[in-house]
Order: sequence, then structure tokens, then C-alpha cells
Amino acid sequence: MAPRWYLQLLRAAWPAIAAAAVLVAALSVLLAAREPARYGAEVTLLLTRSEDRRFDTEDALAYDAPAIIAGRPFAAAVAAHLASQGVAVGADDVRAMLRASNQRRVVTLAASATRPELALAVSAAARDVLIERGLMLWADPLARPGATGLNVVVLDQSTAASRLNGPMVWARDAVLRAAVAAWLVFALQLAIRTYHNQGAPCNSSTS
Repeated sequence: MAPRWYLQLLRAAWPAIAAAAVLVAALSVLLAAREPARYGAEVTLLLTRSEDRRFDTEDALAYDAPAIIAGRPFAAAVAAHLASQGVAVGADDVRAMLRASNQRRVVTLAASATRPELALAVSAAARDVLIERGLMLWADPLARPGATGLNVVVLDQSTAASRLNGPMVWARDAVLRAAVAAWLVFALQLAIRTYHNQGAPCNSSTS
């Protein structure tokens, strides 16, 4: 079909497209505004071995770190560390708040919470547990308190928690969802118009 035909269809369907986009954007912002505020804090760490034991690579330490940090034993250790500082958070809550990722030997700990101070506390506690327990977290039989076998270098650390779901995020999500809604309405109109132009198969078979 010629481009002119598509432009004509766009002009005809424009009210429905605009209405769908505005409605979806408004609903997106309304629902996002009802969600509780969430704040995030990050710690970036470099993990290396204290000794060269030849049975593993340093990259593997960082590769394994996200799975270890996502586990319940690590969450329980972080919860215990927070409790020693007077912050009462359950292990399951810590597990839900904490995420980790790696790029070669660099591991990033990311904590999210409904309060900025809690996000900072969880990320710092996770850092401290890694430093204090080291390769004991990897079940290394030679690791022990005071000789954990793991060097942890803090490369970067949040000094203040950032808002994760603020108005800028609402606006971005609303625009994306509105664009998808507009495209779906246009695609539906295109399918309907094409169907009518070509004639319904049942009509053509009975004529």
C-alpha cells in the first residue's frame, strides 16, 4: 500500500490513538504515584584472593558472588550484622532488598528500601559481611576469622540513597507505555481497515 494510504489511516485513527495514549499515560502515573517510595544505595567492590591457591580464578570469585549474596545464609548474616547496630530487619526482608552483579572481578551490591537510611545500612552491612567472612562464604576450608583469604577493596560507595521510583521514572514509564498503547491502536486500526479493503473471506466465498 502507498504511504499516502497510511497517512490517511493515521489521520482517521488519530483521535483513538491520542485517547489511548493519554489514558494509558494517566493510569501509569496514577498507579506509580500510589506506590510507596523506594530508595537505592550501591557499593562497588573489587574482590581478589589473599593467596594464590591455584584451584580457582579470581574472576570466579566475583562470578559466584551474586549467587552467594542472593542466598539465605548471606541474608541472615547481614540481618545479624544490622541487629548488632540496632537495626531490626529480618533475613527474608534483607534478601528481598539486596541484589548483586559482577563485571569480571568487580562486584556491585545494590540495596533498595522504603527508607533511604535503611538502603544505606543494608548495602554497608553487606559490604561488611563480605569483608569479615571472606572465603568462608564460599565454604573454603582454609578460610577462618582474621584470615578470610579474600581481599575486598571498596571502589565506590553511595553516600546518600537515591530515589528509585520518583517523578522522573513515572514520566519515563508513562511515555513508554503511552507509545506502546498508541502503536497497538494504530496496528488494530490498520488490521481492521486492511480486512475491510480486502473483503472478509466468508463474504468472498459465498458471493
